Amino acid sequence: YLRDIIKTLIEEHRLVIPRWDFYITEGGDIFNTLHYYVIGDPLALLSVFVPLRFMHYFYSLLSLLRMYLAGITFSELCFGTGKLNRLAVITGAVSYAFCYWALSNSSRHPYFINPMIYLPLIILGIEKIIRKEKAYLLAIAVALAASCNFYFFYMMVVLSVVYAFFRLGFMYKTDLAQWMKILVKIGAVALVGVCMAGVIFSQAMLMFSHDMRMSTVDQPFHWLYPMAYYSALPGVTLAFGKNTYWLRMGYTPLVIVSVFMLFLQKKKNYLLKTLFITGVVIILLPIGGRILNGMSYMTNRWSWAFALLCSYILVTVFNNKIGGVERRAF
Repeated sequence: YLRDIIKTLIEEHRLVIPRWDFYITEGGDIFNTLHYYVIGDPLALLSVFVPLRFMHYFYSLLSLLRMYLAGITFSELCFGTGKLNRLAVITGAVSYAFCYWALSNSSRHPYFINPMIYLPLIILGIEKIIRKEKAYLLAIAVALAASCNFYFFYMMVVLSVVYAFFRLGFMYKTDLAQWMKILVKIGAVALVGVCMAGVIFSQAMLMFSHDMRMSTVDQPFHWLYPMAYYSALPGVTLAFGKNTYWLRMGYTPLVIVSVFMLFLQKKKNYLLKTLFITGVVIILLPIGGRILNGMSYMTNRWSWAFALLCSYILVTVFNNKIGGVERRAF
């Protein structure tokens, strides 16, 4: 499709974007059929340079590139929030980029790795606004996330709102005027980002609202998961357990040790402790997974975000233990 657009533009001097293809099943709208998987993903644009006979190699290479970019954006989040010891940051970045979510989806659903790239940028963008720095990063990150995949963008919005409320709660406590001032600015900048992605985002949202899988009619409500789910949690944490609700964690032993060390520290890192406890509650209760799945059915496809939090905890503990200098850290 990209080559057809470029060829028509060069040869006929006309910008013609194909909208319909009879080779898609019995004929279908190109955007509605392919948006969830590829259209809107900036990395997919690189395919225009790849000959068809090498496309399967390129497809596999993109999985590695996505994990690499996830590690890069995680590193930017760490450096941007004051974690300046490079050994600590690279340790956390490797733990994040090679968590079980990324490894298990790299061959099955590579685009499921994309939110791992964008959420650290969104969180860092929020931090820059809170610290009265330039706000363009948040707008760009939101635009990319909204263009890439509406489903995971919804999760990122919910998780970012939770983060912002906890962050401002610990920072300003009962000063509601400051709360509202910063929240309005964050919301305004994020809205600019959504508008930047409006051409793709508006159509994707309309299509997604008619998806039969999002219907809640035949989805019964459960207060708890089956007991097999809870008994499998220790194994799932280390990636050798099997879970049917998309709870894919699989962290390195250093991450697990760091979480324990975090809670042994008194009167420090209250924000990280609160976020971790909140994440555990969401894991334990089906309502948490259901909310993050658009209230359709209970699933933990948000668990890539928990990997981000746990890896950041690793960096925080490691940074402190080896004497890393911190600049305006949590």
